[in-house]
Amino acid sequence: MASSRQRGFTLIELLIVVAIIAILAAIAVPNFIEAQVRAKVSRVNNDLRTIATALESYRVEWNRPPVTPYASPNLIFRVLSNRITTPVAYLSGTIYDPFAEGLTSDFTYYNTVGTMQRYRYDPNYPTDTEAADPKAGRRYYYISHNSPPNRHPGYTQADQARSRAVEGEWTVASYGPHPDRTRDFMVVNGVQVHIPYDPSNGTISEGDIARSQKVSDGSIPR
Repeated sequence: MASSRQRGFTLIELLIVVAIIAILAAIAVPNFIEAQVRAKVSRVNNDLRTIATALESYRVEWNRPPVTPYASPNLIFRVLSNRITTPVAYLSGTIYDPFAEGLTSDFTYYNTVGTMQRYRYDPNYPTDTEAADPKAGRRYYYISHNSPPNRHPGYTQADQARSRAVEGEWTVASYGPHPDRTRDFMVVNGVQVHIPYDPSNGTISEGDIARSQKVSDGSIPR
């Protein structure tokens, strides 16, 4: 009586299967990452449109956009102000930059001489800060170009006037997909503006996704 034997895979066959899986993964993973980045870019653009509407609603009612948040006379927090959510809800809730995930309340500020330093909570000035938000560092970048005199240390009325001529009364921006998570700036007509993110340079490229009152498409203002 003949015995039946099951034939297994040879080593070469297994290596071929592994190689095919590796090739498919090498093709699929970058496409998946690019799809994620494109989805986040789309979300940011939608967020910036929503924020722009809230800022303009605030500006119409108060004749100026929200001032850039402060913690004391010499600490400037360049993150989206909570004044557009409280006490009047021009925006229904805080919106966070999807490219700032992982950042918390330890974010940068600028002192009176323009030196970048690290944020530390100042309990003496709680009303104008975002310190109560444990995810404050993930808020969108925000700066007002129409703050009252002596309310924006290191950023004079003349500086603000030049910025208004180029960008309008406010600017809001995302870090963009580049992993260094730093702000990318250039000077246009004597004004520091965000270098725009350009996906044609690669999905994960440098540049910020920015919007201002005068420039809504993220291009470099002229």
